[in-house]
Amino acid sequence: MKTLVSAVAMILTTAPAFAHISVLEHEHPHGISWLPDTAALLMAAVMVGAGAVLFALSRRARK
Repeated sequence: MKTLVSAVAMILTTAPAFAHISVLEHEHPHGISWLPDTAALLMAAVMVGAGAVLFALSRRARK
């Protein structure tokens, strides 16, 4: 439970730093793209990879 609370707190505090330009008010002559950019995909891959490593380490520590 403590891990879940820490993860939610981290997401809530760091998410504004990674705000994509599409969520800010601006003129967009050709419509809004809902596709993530390369940086967002890379950040997602890093987060998933870190989670997988931490999960594997926690499973190993329990044995």
